[in-house]
Amino acid sequence: MRADNMSTMHATGSFGNGTGQLNLPQGIALFNGTVFVADSHNSRIAMFVAFTMEPLGSFGSRGSEPGQLSYPDGLCIWRGELYVADSGKPSGIRPCTHSPLQRTARPPPI
Repeated sequence: MRADNMSTMHATGSFGNGTGQLNLPQGIALFNGTVFVADSHNSRIAMFVAFTMEPLGSFGSRGSEPGQLSYPDGLCIWRGELYVADSGKPSGIRPCTHSPLQRTARPPPI
């Protein structure tokens, strides 16, 4: 697909750190009707309803402890687990053990 043939289907959010607001969104993943966005400069993962882009909230905070993030910039869902590429941490890509995916229905193993 050529870039000049692409168009925006839906835009959401505004600049900031409140619910539904983003500050340098980087990565995106879709699971079970939820869009997850790596909100890099807010050091969190924001969540939206897939088809309406209504904000669902966010999780994570800045830091180096479990459940904390430091400039997340990529997301992947594999076998029902959310993995975060966290550019501010030396560990790089790791499972996000505090993600809401832990509490939702998981897809069957591949």
